[in-house]
Amino acid sequence: MWLAIVGPRRALARNLSLDDLPSREEEELSDATPGFDDAVLGVRDRALCQELERLAAAPDAARTVAVFRGAAHMRAVIGTLHTRLGYRIVDASWLTVF
Repeated sequence: MWLAIVGPRRALARNLSLDDLPSREEEELSDATPGFDDAVLGVRDRALCQELERLAAAPDAARTVAVFRGAAHMRAVIGTLHTRLGYRIVDASWLTVF
């Protein structure tokens, strides 16, 4: 579906970076398409963050967890890990997968 909306890899390459806060363009797009962000990001983010919280609460919580989602989902992941679970960023590695 994503490729049908934005086009080939060339179009994807323009959107590979993501800041911790939404850009003006992202905010305007979200305002212009009410409900779309929640359908594409919000529902999936909530499910992902609930699973992260469940994993953190497990008795054997000391483990490595990989999150395979697009960059747009990382805002929710970082928010959950930092704000709700008290984790802090010590190191990070980003992998390009396409």
